[in-house]
Amino acid sequence: MITYLTQQIAENDAAVKLSHQPTANVIGLGWGVAARKGYRDIQHNGSTMGFAANLSAFPELGSGCVILVNNRINMNQLILGIQQIARRTDL
Repeated sequence: MITYLTQQIAENDAAVKLSHQPTANVIGLGWGVAARKGYRDIQHNGSTMGFAANLSAFPELGSGCVILVNNRINMNQLILGIQQIARRTDL
């Protein structure tokens, strides 16, 4: 997953870069794409029985995070906290 995240952050591949372009509202090709203060927040998440995952990439900041849990809980607070750490530039 880290290799995949690194490719999403780098956007060196034309297909990856295309998939991050919003096509309707804030949805890219399988990605949620939101404009923040000077950077994009690109996310994809999913869940199945007993498992949940979230991938967030911040290309302009050169960072991102992958969250994998073996519990289908509401991960909103966890995602927001880890994203906050990933967006820090002073670490």
